[in-house]
Amino acid sequence: MKISKIKPEKQESATIHENIFQVSKKMGYAKSIVIVDEKNKPVGIITVRDIVTRVLAKGKDPKATLVKDVMTTPVFCVSEDDQIEKIVIEMLEKDYLTVPVVDKKGKYKGILTLRQIMLHRKKTKNNLTKSHK
Repeated sequence: MKISKIKPEKQESATIHENIFQVSKKMGYAKSIVIVDEKNKPVGIITVRDIVTRVLAKGKDPKATLVKDVMTTPVFCVSEDDQIEKIVIEMLEKDYLTVPVVDKKGKYKGILTLRQIMLHRKKTKNNLTKSHK
């Protein structure tokens, strides 16, 4: 089954020129935010863990620290045409809870969460790893 069957959550993105304080406000209660370039293509990602370990724990000022200095890059993205079964395995192996979804041109569409996939599986009673063997 393709990822396009599960609608990615629409989520704000940020740019490398923003500071951590601005990005934190955009994130709200989200666990991560995707960093995009001027063409809306993902270039990085920042998680709550990144903010805590790379900014706050090091005593850096969130208003003076730029996204580009603490984001995780390169970012692992998935395509709307990717198979869910394959992506679940990769997410589990890499310990990712969220992954950005891109269209055929590589433009950011939204975020896919492991929770979304599991809820979809429960709803459709679909064994996600059966066809990946």
